[in-house]
Amino acid sequence: MPLYSLSNGNFTKIGSGTDTGLNLNTYSPLFDKGIVIQSDNVAMKIGGYVKVDVIQDFQPVGNEAEFDTQTILIGVPQRQNSNLHAQQSRLNFDTRWDTDLGQVRAFVEGDFFGDNNTYRLRHAYGEVRQLIVGQTWSTFANVRAVPPTLDSAGPASIINQRQSQVRWTQEILHEGLSFSVAVENPDLTVTNTISDLSVTSVTDSPDLVTRLLYADEQTSLQLSGVVRSLGLITPNGDRFEQSAWGANASATHHFSENDEGYLQFVVGDGIGSYNGIPDVVSDGISRGGLLPMMGWMVAWNHRWTKKLQSSLTYSENILDYPSYQPGDELHRNTYFSTNLIWSPATHYFMGIEYLYGIRENVDGQDAEAHRLQTSFGFYLP
Repeated sequence: MPLYSLSNGNFTKIGSGTDTGLNLNTYSPLFDKGIVIQSDNVAMKIGGYVKVDVIQDFQPVGNEAEFDTQTILIGVPQRQNSNLHAQQSRLNFDTRWDTDLGQVRAFVEGDFFGDNNTYRLRHAYGEVRQLIVGQTWSTFANVRAVPPTLDSAGPASIINQRQSQVRWTQEILHEGLSFSVAVENPDLTVTNTISDLSVTSVTDSPDLVTRLLYADEQTSLQLSGVVRSLGLITPNGDRFEQSAWGANASATHHFSENDEGYLQFVVGDGIGSYNGIPDVVSDGISRGGLLPMMGWMVAWNHRWTKKLQSSLTYSENILDYPSYQPGDELHRNTYFSTNLIWSPATHYFMGIEYLYGIRENVDGQDAEAHRLQTSFGFYLP
């Protein structure tokens, strides 16, 4: 539920975590400050930020705006690349009002990673009591475990999917402990490895996702799972269908007022689309199979002063592969980042981040990439 509740037109703070600095990946402004439009028992908060990234690549990377290590190019001529963009800039509208059922919330947010810098929907959901309906972070994800990076892609293994869902959350047994169950959109990604013939994706039912979460002022512990029914139909009419599954364990802990650690481990078969890689592989003729994956991440954030912070992040993702998969398909990708973020004035920040990645293919060929990113931003209070 939101950090601020609305009662008779007044906002009351009901909880907050330890502050270890700005995290652009999960940033959401407090509801009681900034641009709030209010009348009677309804209020709307306008939020977001403007962010400009100045990027220098020292090796070729397919994604010039985000450091997606699976797009590192192998076997191409050496080259450097410069890029400036403001696509991560965000705009959101958070509306809350009182009803007989309690406070109702409607939230919409987008950025500009759409084609030709168009506005792209990130979140659009409604919330009342324990129920959330709409598009937002998957129940399989743990937003608390996303470390503060200037790069918007984030670690290789992190579960950062946002998708349409119906979710129910119930507090259980102990304060801070909750259980969630959701049905979510069965987003399926198929890689067709050999033939140019197309295959038809099959998703007979929505994904079923559950989550057990404990969170207090210093610590969050989450275990989430997903079961899916995935398949495809090959051009010759053969139908492949199989049950997919995944588990994601993650934790964060404030070791001091200025230090926070992050851990995450994910494993499963056919869950690649939850972090931007394929779920199913096909030869485009008669064979198909789920892609097993395993990933992990460790990160640390330290606040040197009230205006200066830095973080270290390391992550790895590993895909297994069938014997018929071509050698140039992804097998392993590695992500490392370290940064320094300075907030010299209220609602303004600037920072520099070094990023390093490796992509390894099925045939053992690999390539590394180095990126230097400088960012400037202004965020609404």
